[in-house]
Amino acid sequence: MTSTTLPSAAPASYNAYYGFIAALAAAYSPPIFVAQAELVEYQPGSYIIVEGIFDDVYDIESTGYTFIESFSIEGNISTFSGQDGGTVPGTVMTQTYAIYTDIIMAAAVTNRGGNGIPVLGITEYPWPYQLKVHKGNYTHSPGNIGGAQAGWQGTLSWSIDLKSLIAPA
Repeated sequence: MTSTTLPSAAPASYNAYYGFIAALAAAYSPPIFVAQAELVEYQPGSYIIVEGIFDDVYDIESTGYTFIESFSIEGNISTFSGQDGGTVPGTVMTQTYAIYTDIIMAAAVTNRGGNGIPVLGITEYPWPYQLKVHKGNYTHSPGNIGGAQAGWQGTLSWSIDLKSLIAPA
């Protein structure tokens, strides 16, 4: 009888990408707080949330025996200016995009694989064979402290898409 147990590359990919983001964020000036769940209350500063794995789908590959697993790792970056009266939405946007390019994109670009280098450095099966940056959507709004408008908050939602070739175990 053929086994129908399908492994997943998603957990190892999430852990590896989170690790790269956390390392880059710790070295950033000033260091950026990274979490794996949404924050309840923000203090002035910048934050990266690596929310989780979304849209995990197994499609039958052309041979009919293997599958292509496709999934996304999603998160967001928030920059909150606090009560700084001189901060404007454009400044918050610039700060948020700098974190996006210097941390989220750098982690994707330097770990996308190719030329014999494994995607996200994962060498144990199942491993992803493709990494693509999917989206970066930015919004900003007035910040809020104790129910009153205070400064500005910018949020950039991002995701990367990965694919892996999976065979039943």
